[in-house]
Amino acid sequence: MNTDQSFIQKAREQIFGAQRRRAVERREERIEDEKERAEVELFLDTCAAEGLDKDNPRDLAIMLRAWGLKKGEPLQDEDTDWDQSGGPFLD
Repeated sequence: MNTDQSFIQKAREQIFGAQRRRAVERREERIEDEKERAEVELFLDTCAAEGLDKDNPRDLAIMLRAWGLKKGEPLQDEDTDWDQSGGPFLD
């Protein structure tokens, strides 16, 4: 094998290695996306079973806050009024 052939072989190995790594990364990302999508769907099913309607602003606020709690996200401001619908607890 002459030096040109060794460079070509090395370049081929590097390119194929990079392609394999990207393929593995894409596959892992797809699997993670599928897991997240399934988690969201199960959460929405649970919300529906609890009688929450995503089209109702009050229920949507509850659902969003519950999702945030599930994911460990703190409220940005504890005084934030989540429900602007004029529900029964507003003055």
